[in-house]
Amino acid sequence: MNDSLDFKKRSLINSMKHNFPEQYKKNFSGKEFHFYPFAAYCHAYAEYLLNSSDYNEYGNFIKEFNSIIVQDEIYLWAEKVQTRSPGVMSIFSYNYMTAEIIDKRYRIKGEEFSNEIDLEILILSNFQDYFREEIEIKRQQVVGYGKSDLLINGNIVIELKKSTAKRKDVYQAFEYSFGEDVEVTCLIAQGFSEEVLDIANKLKVECYRYAFGRDPEQPGNYPVGVFFEKISKTSFNKFDEVLAEVDNSILFSDYDTRFNFNEIFEKKKEKMNLIFYRTQEIHGKEREILLKELDKLGYDTRKGLEALIPEVQEAVDKEQGARDAQEE
Repeated sequence: MNDSLDFKKRSLINSMKHNFPEQYKKNFSGKEFHFYPFAAYCHAYAEYLLNSSDYNEYGNFIKEFNSIIVQDEIYLWAEKVQTRSPGVMSIFSYNYMTAEIIDKRYRIKGEEFSNEIDLEILILSNFQDYFREEIEIKRQQVVGYGKSDLLINGNIVIELKKSTAKRKDVYQAFEYSFGEDVEVTCLIAQGFSEEVLDIANKLKVECYRYAFGRDPEQPGNYPVGVFFEKISKTSFNKFDEVLAEVDNSILFSDYDTRFNFNEIFEKKKEKMNLIFYRTQEIHGKEREILLKELDKLGYDTRKGLEALIPEVQEAVDKEQGARDAQEE
């Protein structure tokens, strides 16, 4: 028994909010530290934190869980079996090698999105949720002489850049303005130089800076959302109207009214159990193959694999000793 690991597991369970620790202890008394209930419960709790948009706590929790689970004996056994049989395990969508919780938050590096598509999907999904049928928003539409990141109501075209805008980004956005119905051409980026702004002003490309908003009362550095600031010194346009409707901001949220902790927990547990049995099957087949090979080499396989291991090891050591002697 690994007392140190058990202590870490207990500490992680006790760190959970509300009555989650009590529920866990009540339901799994005597099995608190076993891989299956522990891993499945933690996975479900991580989904709960995500659904609550508690992103800083979510990040801390999955980091600690991931560091714990890779020390678990069952995890290490399954990883070893699966590593030996990668072709077999690759047909499954989930295995113990990925039992760590994958970070499902938007990936952020400093004051920028790590992936531009995250900014695109964030705006698209939030505008769709907020405006419903009031506006039509599409992504990756052919407009003018290019393909825009976003198109609103067929007349507001948007180009997105996760980093500081370059001159070529303005020219790219400008190409969209040749679309027959386009009224407003926008470029949203993390920052703009004076040179880029001058070019955008000449080409009538509206510029907006995005920035992360953070809650000073929450520990951690993960943002609560994104805020948009108009940089162009131009009159109020149709895109400004859209942004004003959402207070020039989009808050991160993974809230789902259908979220049910117990259902999530059962699904996680079923998935883990399935892969465990699959791994056992592979392990059993490996043993059968090994016993057949040992039988060909003249070993008495009726003894069973465990009983043969000392004999095989002794033979290997003798062979290695003979090789070493020849080399000398």
